[in-house]
Amino acid sequence: MDFREIARDIKELRIQGATNVAKYSFKAMIDFIKKYRGKDFESFIHDFRRKREYLESLRVTEPLQRNALRWLEFNLMKCESVDEAKELGMFLFGEFMRMLDEAMRRIEVIGARLLKGKKVITYCHSSTVVSILKRARAKVICCETRPKYQGRITARELARAGLKVKFIVDSALSSYVKECDAALVGCDAICADGSIVNKIGTFTLALACEHFEVPFYVAGSLLKYNPETRLGYAQAIEHRDPKEVWRTKLRIKIENPAFDVTPAHFIKAIICESGIIPPQLCMSEANRLYPWIVKLI
Repeated sequence: MDFREIARDIKELRIQGATNVAKYSFKAMIDFIKKYRGKDFESFIHDFRRKREYLESLRVTEPLQRNALRWLEFNLMKCESVDEAKELGMFLFGEFMRMLDEAMRRIEVIGARLLKGKKVITYCHSSTVVSILKRARAKVICCETRPKYQGRITARELARAGLKVKFIVDSALSSYVKECDAALVGCDAICADGSIVNKIGTFTLALACEHFEVPFYVAGSLLKYNPETRLGYAQAIEHRDPKEVWRTKLRIKIENPAFDVTPAHFIKAIICESGIIPPQLCMSEANRLYPWIVKLI
């Protein structure tokens, strides 16, 4: 896939999930670098930055994508020529994949140890969450996750792996959460105050867990930490096409926010590459493991 194809698929939601958006965005930039014909390094960086900012504008609630692309630019800036940047770009792609895969493997092992054999309710679709639940051989309740029904993807993958899966409509979650040992969701962003951003409806699940005293866990790499929230900026929430919710010619204003914020108070712990940690420690742990993230804002 080339830059244009990847950008189209990200915009049209054919590429979904924070990890996939970051990986394919990185691939798109590598395609741009490989095909770049100019020789002036300053022009190259200028054009690179425009392409990067365009990809970031397609999915505003994806700090993993932004961190990945800004890390790429940060390292390319150390080069002295376009040819050197092209050579380094391929190496950096491999390094990023290694860094991300290593984090995911650690999270999978840590999360599976915590939830082994448990009955778990989950929401939306997260490749990280699916990996944990498969390894834990958990019994799972999946919410459908309207309006794009990503919960069906989760249910399908877990059922094919031989897990016991129960599928419910989103509005039924409060009736089923009380029979679970835990809730587990992924996240698209981790904020400086320990709150997380995930698919709209996640906070509803967290509220139900709080009421029934069911621990609510979040799984995600600290590479999803948004350093801009440390400076007081709110994490942007993507709003999508109202037609996802209802195709109608009536004069009705339809709101379709794709994500919501779950405050740290409702989160039992974050399962990340550092271990199982309180959400309030995410900022310091992200700075410790990935000090370059703060330098990129």
